[in-house]
Amino acid sequence: MKRTLFRIATTIKDTAVDYAPISPTQQLINRARVTRRKVPRKARAYSRTKPGGLRRSIDFTATETDAEIFVASNSEAGPYAWRIHNERWNKWFRRGSGTKAAGEQAREKFIERAIIDRADDSQRIIQDMTNKVIAGL
Repeated sequence: MKRTLFRIATTIKDTAVDYAPISPTQQLINRARVTRRKVPRKARAYSRTKPGGLRRSIDFTATETDAEIFVASNSEAGPYAWRIHNERWNKWFRRGSGTKAAGEQAREKFIERAIIDRADDSQRIIQDMTNKVIAGL
């Protein structure tokens, strides 16, 4: 059962990462500007944007009885993950340039949509693992 839940959780987590919004890269920010930067930034500059914090913060646990996909409150995106996931049209409205570049699937409710979209795959995993257990007996 633990292996089954682990496989289901990893499938859903990977999909949730694909569905999560992302901040724009420096290249997207520069492209959106009307005036270009005259001097290129040094490679060792420390003030660069580091997009993908929400995607890196999505995690999961799987035990014999349950599987959880979550964003920990002490992670990189912990302070704003709830707002991004649940409060669209209340706290935020427009999708940024990074999220637009990530595709149409990158928007709010990314964990819930991943669970719904991967329900058939979860059923197949359960059936596959059940068949393996029966064949092993």
